[in-house]
Amino acid sequence: METIRDRNIRVREILAVAIVAIVGTSLAFQNWKSRIPSGTFFDVVTIIDEAHQLVENGRVPQKGVLTSFAAFAPPGGVWLMAPGVLLLKDPRLFQSIGSVTLYCGTLLGIFLLTRFHLGSRCALLAVLLWGLSKYGLFFASSLWPRGHPFFFIWMLYWVSKWVQCNSPKFLFAAILTWAIGVYVFLEIAPAIIIVPAAWILHRPSSRVAGAVLGAGFVAAIVWYPYLRFEYGRNFIDLKSQILRQSIWPINFQESWCNPTVVPESWRQKIVFQDLESRRVPSLPWWLRLKNGIVERAFVDVGLLANFMTSSDIPGAGFALLGLTLAGLLNLWIDPSTGSERSVSSLKWSQRLKWLALGIVLSGLVLNQSVAALLSADGMLEESTFLRLRIVRVALVVVGAALFLVRNKLVSALVNRAVPSTSNNARNPKLLAIGLTFPWLLLLCVSERVERFWWLWPLLVIVLASSVTYLASRLRMPRYAFWVGALGLVIALVPNTWLMDHVYSWASDGWAGQDTPAIAAMGHLGTLLQSQGRNEARIGYEIQIQPFMAAFNHVDPRYKVGADLDLWLKYRRGVTNRNECAEGISDADEYRVVETNLSDKANKFRYSASRDDQFHETQQFKSYTVLERR
Repeated sequence: METIRDRNIRVREILAVAIVAIVGTSLAFQNWKSRIPSGTFFDVVTIIDEAHQLVENGRVPQKGVLTSFAAFAPPGGVWLMAPGVLLLKDPRLFQSIGSVTLYCGTLLGIFLLTRFHLGSRCALLAVLLWGLSKYGLFFASSLWPRGHPFFFIWMLYWVSKWVQCNSPKFLFAAILTWAIGVYVFLEIAPAIIIVPAAWILHRPSSRVAGAVLGAGFVAAIVWYPYLRFEYGRNFIDLKSQILRQSIWPINFQESWCNPTVVPESWRQKIVFQDLESRRVPSLPWWLRLKNGIVERAFVDVGLLANFMTSSDIPGAGFALLGLTLAGLLNLWIDPSTGSERSVSSLKWSQRLKWLALGIVLSGLVLNQSVAALLSADGMLEESTFLRLRIVRVALVVVGAALFLVRNKLVSALVNRAVPSTSNNARNPKLLAIGLTFPWLLLLCVSERVERFWWLWPLLVIVLASSVTYLASRLRMPRYAFWVGALGLVIALVPNTWLMDHVYSWASDGWAGQDTPAIAAMGHLGTLLQSQGRNEARIGYEIQIQPFMAAFNHVDPRYKVGADLDLWLKYRRGVTNRNECAEGISDADEYRVVETNLSDKANKFRYSASRDDQFHETQQFKSYTVLERR
């Protein structure tokens, strides 16, 4: 029976989670006025359009955004965007209701999952680290189509409850949560491997078949609109995303108003992508696997994907990776009692010995020649050489240290009983399963850093366990926890980013000020309204990425300036009648021109020839509004 003291502790814990949620949300949306309607990413524009059709016309969405393979993703994100479209007026805030709901739900899921396995102290630290980290604050403010950690965390929580309670309802909840998460974006598909792995290791005897069939039936209802849409396209989009094959249209310029302005470099790049996507599946599976692992072992994806971009401190990524591996080892090794201690100690000592020898041998063998031989093309970039030397030295040092201390480490982890502060730890090996298997699978198949973001909450939990659960098992003094927790906060909470927001909050207020692009569009909307007009032909000479115009051949909503058109439509009630993919046409009545151009390689701007037909109406820093005379 819960005592008054236990109830007070629970209230304080929930209050702490709520404080992190409030602080994180406030920081995530500080200076929101400075964002264009799509936030940071252009793809959100199509989700907003589908959500508007759902809210206004009741049209159930059948497809989502176009992925990097030019394939239509499932439309789960549309349902998350719909509440903002229904209740709010500014397109820059349409994402807020859905993103904040998932952010708070993820914080609660991290707390419940971590407390269930490792205790309240570790849970509160994990909530703080993820809630104020770069990725946590990103997910608080954006519905950009990525595998959302909300579904991954809650799926793992239901799996944990399934193993503990042996009840099929929790397996049903786990599979259904995964199916809905994949409906938002397919990136979290590898997470399903946790279910069979948990069953093999723990063998819960509940009615598995009934739970799987029930969850599959409900998931089929959710997926039906997208599957019906895919049936009409011969499931080409699902095949593209599952097999990771690009279906970029080679003849994309046919949908443009003026195909002659297409840069030749774009055509060459898309043809190369098409040939590469056709070549890779023809290779043997073992060769594809080898190439994938080696190519990602020495770049900022794979093992270091989240660590390298989560800390502003040089070299912190390697330290965080080492701490994560130590935390995983701690979760894998269960404490033993009685007669099991000697057997378990011997077994783990042998395992760690061979593991240490393997690590040392890898460091000795892995030189430039071997790495080049294992690479896909037999070549290594110059930037890889230094990273390769660091990896070799780190492997030798870590392997030698593990070999020397393996017996003491095993004795400490196996023979020592868990202190009373962590008595509520339940089956922490499930956390190691939940991170290890999806992580290794992503390492084999993924080539982009963003595809690892949904693993970040579990990485944070393992990091928090290394200074709480591991410290308690090793009987470290209390100050070791505070020193370790402070070190993690310094490494993971972006201090520079936070200070920028504090200064911006103090100078411009919490909401901030409109960007020059929004100010220019506001001026244009006011100008048209003063003429009694609600539509016009508006051209854009602004910097873009190639996909913004190239995808127009697949989905006409992709065009230069589509995000600015969206703001103009919702905030000023003005519709742009220029539907050209390249953003400009000879019939333009107005032009919005970006003058301050960046030197990024993936940016491009179309420049139209102009004479005295256009004159400047007003300039807003790097944006100028032109009107035809």
